[in-house]
Amino acid sequence: MAKTRSDRMGNIISTLNGISVGELSGLTVRLDAAQGELQELKEAELAGSLGDAKASMLRGDVANFRRLVSQVVSRLGHLRA
Repeated sequence: MAKTRSDRMGNIISTLNGISVGELSGLTVRLDAAQGELQELKEAELAGSLGDAKASMLRGDVANFRRLVSQVVSRLGHLRA
């Protein structure tokens, strides 16, 4: 059975909320998966924000990384409602 748009957004939120610590490669995989899902949902702006978050993470800007991920989660919550 196909998941609804709301269900898919809920899964992305769960994935992003689960990102806290771990190996850089593991975090990258999660971000890439969420970004791909957002692109499939035609949410290019949010996918772009996750790309920016990934770039921040890779350059060690943890504060900006966390800010961007939180922003995407918040916006998804509003879209999902």
